[in-house]
Amino acid sequence: MYSIDKDFGFKIIYEDSFQTVYTLDKKNSNSRMIAYHLYSGIEIMLNDFSERYIWSGQWKEEIPIYQISYCHSGVYQAELSKNRYNYASPGNIFVLNSCKQSLESKMTTDILQGFNILIFPELLNEVTIEDWLNQFD
Repeated sequence: MYSIDKDFGFKIIYEDSFQTVYTLDKKNSNSRMIAYHLYSGIEIMLNDFSERYIWSGQWKEEIPIYQISYCHSGVYQAELSKNRYNYASPGNIFVLNSCKQSLESKMTTDILQGFNILIFPELLNEVTIEDWLNQFD
């Protein structure tokens, strides 16, 4: 499990071995992101933002990460590098490969809901792979 907290303008409000709950690092925020730690190397993050917000940041972890994201409602816009943008609106799915920074991210509507599947290949271990083979073979 890897924390994104202050690097992207979030703070942790609860954490245990199964989940980490984030909110925006500002007063009176009702927005939440909940990261569920499913397996070693795999997390699912539910996003429920209830306000417009602009932030930037860089994730300091060195390991690769793959992210599959689905936008249920709202609009999200991010400038990932100079003149390289990512947009999400309802129904969009996008995949990112080791995207660890945002020059500027925006929630351009009063609500943003969706989820991300985060895969950290270097953290996948033999026990996890064996469990999958046993469960889904």
